[in-house]
Amino acid sequence: IERGSWMAAVGLALFAIFGLFFEGALHVSGVDLGTVGNLVLPLLLVVIGLALLAGNFIKPGNRPSQTAQ
Repeated sequence: IERGSWMAAVGLALFAIFGLFFEGALHVSGVDLGTVGNLVLPLLLVVIGLALLAGNFIKPGNRPSQTAQ
């Protein structure tokens, strides 16, 4: 149940992110998102990307150990 709930949450988040991207950047339906679509959304995506990168450097315990043989 926990894994399924996690996958559902990831799926919904990706649906929202890609929906905002295609609407804000490519104007698929022709609706103008105003300041949110032109300024805030790209900045939010950059911040999320930087947070993901920082998360990889902050949590080195998740990586497999490298032992010299």
